[in-house]
Amino acid sequence: MKSNSRIFAITRIIRRASRSPYPEWPHRLEINYIYNVPPADGIPVNEISDERELTKSIRQQTCISLRDAEFKRSWDMLMARHAELQG
Repeated sequence: MKSNSRIFAITRIIRRASRSPYPEWPHRLEINYIYNVPPADGIPVNEISDERELTKSIRQQTCISLRDAEFKRSWDMLMARHAELQG
């Protein structure tokens, strides 16, 4: 398990994937941040699901889909963390 697997941002996609000039990151999305905290202050991914071991999914791919309840929980937790860090 990656102990540093965290959710640290919620974004809205403005424009779908386009080609990137960087070979190691071949696709780009244009986004707007809704909530964004430093990665070290993010929500541990294993805290947002009672049904799945999300850290296992993250080891197998770079991006995962969240179920509705997982998204809601991560949204609420990240919103609270963002407010806490803002003081």
